[in-house]
Amino acid sequence: GPFFGADPILEAHRSRRKRFPERDPQVCFAFVSCGRLPLLQLTSRALISHMETAEPTVRYELAWVDQGSGTADARQLADDIPMEHVLHWKLNYGLTYGLNTLLFALCRRSRYVATMEEDWLWMEAKMGVPAVRMAMDVLAADSGA
Repeated sequence: GPFFGADPILEAHRSRRKRFPERDPQVCFAFVSCGRLPLLQLTSRALISHMETAEPTVRYELAWVDQGSGTADARQLADDIPMEHVLHWKLNYGLTYGLNTLLFALCRRSRYVATMEEDWLWMEAKMGVPAVRMAMDVLAADSGA
């Protein structure tokens, strides 16, 4: 239907990410989780902070498959973190099924996919290192692209 006014959640997300939603991503950061939502929130925020400050030229998207974390808490997290793709499952179908969904459905537009854990944080001393760009350059050189 017609768009009447600004979406407050979308506007909040755009204040955290310069390009959201990303229309032409180079890399997809893919999360599978079951519970541990506070850790996922911290990791997602740290990742966004790193990408926006240390690697602003890398076009990225975030995707998350939630496996039975609880509807209210998981939806609150999805409202809080600017992610292009969020899939909430009522049950835990296992890591392999979650990863396959991320790789072959949610992250299919990106050339590269980085599978993430909900408890990974950048070390403060490494926040300025463009590790994602460096990894993309190595992979591109290795493939001859």
